[in-house]
Amino acid sequence: MRTKQKFSPQYIDTLAECITGGSGFSSAPPIGIYRTGYEIVKFFRSLGYDINSLEGSRVPFTQDLLNQINHEENGFEQIVRITQRLLDPRDYVGREDKLENVVNHLNKY
Repeated sequence: MRTKQKFSPQYIDTLAECITGGSGFSSAPPIGIYRTGYEIVKFFRSLGYDINSLEGSRVPFTQDLLNQINHEENGFEQIVRITQRLLDPRDYVGREDKLENVVNHLNKY
């Protein structure tokens, strides 16, 4: 029996941090683009996920959703697709340094 491939919890948490931009209460600058709750919903809807609103805080919501996706039958492929969407250079026009930061940060995990 073949074990389905999954991303590590560390990668999932890092991906969530890069999607959300991190905690709004942190004094550290966001790794990538700081996204509001609405922008996070819009991000996932652009990938076909049926999400109408964000429940709770941005970072835990995103971590929980990514963990749920990661454990689905085709979760590995979905996380790859989410990562590719996160790295779309069109979202970083005029902020190319943010894209480079996200790539470098994800590559650590």
